[in-house]
Amino acid sequence: MPITRILHRAQFSKMIFVAFSKITSSKEMEKHFKKGRDEIQKVFDSLQEVLEEENIPISASSDYQIYEVKFPPFSDRLMLFFVNMCLGLFCFNIVLQALTSSFRSDIVMKVNKIMNDVRRYYGHGVLLMTKEGWLERPPQSMNK
Repeated sequence: MPITRILHRAQFSKMIFVAFSKITSSKEMEKHFKKGRDEIQKVFDSLQEVLEEENIPISASSDYQIYEVKFPPFSDRLMLFFVNMCLGLFCFNIVLQALTSSFRSDIVMKVNKIMNDVRRYYGHGVLLMTKEGWLERPPQSMNK
């Protein structure tokens, strides 16, 4: 069921956002990752509501513990790239799958809202990458 896949991905993504917000060296990145955590929590709450209405059990969330570190193991650039490209693209794939496979209009409306919220969040991440100069210029045609 695509909804449970979204919920499992949301649990994993939330863990990543919490960890990255704690180890980033930039206040702007910390704010971005915390916003991602909050957006993912909204997704989780919205879809969990649907499953509870139908009395479908939800697998228990995995507890995670994040330790304090002196030196971040990853650069801000790598963390933002991972969030935008890996989590973001996979998230869109799962959400589109749920959107196209559901026959219930209430679920389609929730998933459509999730899609718009997620699109805005990841769009902001791309703007951050551009601002920092971390996005490479796409290949250009040669001037003949």
